[in-house]
Amino acid sequence: MKTVRTPPRGGQVTDPSADPLEVRAAVGAEIRRRRQALHLSQEQLAARSKVSAIYLGKIENGRSDVGLEILIAIARGLSVPVAHLFGPAPALTSGAIKVGRLYDAVPPELGEAIVGILRASVAGRERKT
Repeated sequence: MKTVRTPPRGGQVTDPSADPLEVRAAVGAEIRRRRQALHLSQEQLAARSKVSAIYLGKIENGRSDVGLEILIAIARGLSVPVAHLFGPAPALTSGAIKVGRLYDAVPPELGEAIVGILRASVAGRERKT
């Protein structure tokens, strides 16, 4: 008998080293959440994804291991990038978004220097605490 774990709230997987059973349950919950948000039945998504509805149900319930090719097919059926099946990305602060945009606008060698300054600044703060 396979062990089934309850996914974290919202199906989000936050730790890539998490227990595989928890990841499987979270991915299945995210697939179900997205399918329901599109008002698709399991049969409809299964047809779009070219998998059986029974297999899709097992995936959604975290009762079946699923390979990358099937995840890609399901993501296509949901019209989302496969990464979205692992839950939403953590939100960035407005400051982080501004810094990212500025970083993207500078030459690569300057970007490397900026990263070095930030690393040194964070390391210095960590030593003080």
